[in-house]
Amino acid sequence: MPASDDVGGDVDRMTLRSRRSEWPAVFRRSRSFAFRTREPDFRACPLAAQFDLSWLRPALRSIIALTRTLWLRGYPDQAAERASETVKASEATGHSAALALVLAEAATVALWRGDLDVAQRYVDRSYSLAEANAMGPLMAIGRCRNSELKIRRGAVRQGVYNLKAALRSIYAARHELLTTEFNMELAFGLLELG
Repeated sequence: MPASDDVGGDVDRMTLRSRRSEWPAVFRRSRSFAFRTREPDFRACPLAAQFDLSWLRPALRSIIALTRTLWLRGYPDQAAERASETVKASEATGHSAALALVLAEAATVALWRGDLDVAQRYVDRSYSLAEANAMGPLMAIGRCRNSELKIRRGAVRQGVYNLKAALRSIYAARHELLTTEFNMELAFGLLELG
């Protein structure tokens, strides 16, 4: 981070960065209040709300939702393990559109954990499969995730520029389910730029 005379701005950037890294601890503390024993709600999966997933095996749908839930409840290692297992199970089905969705969800968990190399592999595969299957919304998500990765890897200016462009396409298509995540990363990038 470049030196700055704006002490308040530096404090804001440091505070946001520390908050991003402490989210798993916050969720660990709150897990006793969340998720009493009940049937999983498959509609809670962000990508499931955007696509007809009737052809996706119910077991895969539930595992996709479980990966996010595990991370949110404070189990990032288990979430990553479950995401990897889900990718392997989806590969075994031979259904490339289903695999594209699973990879997109696995990329989210990897990105949250800070596994940037793993997230990049998942995003790249998901994007190419989405492109081959004409899954435009999933391609837009892939562009946003790639921009997030650029920001996190230090190419902040390029990442912010790309993320703004990708968000415009998402808003134009009225495909706004994940925009909160993307706008948060955009805010982090803009703070880095000063």
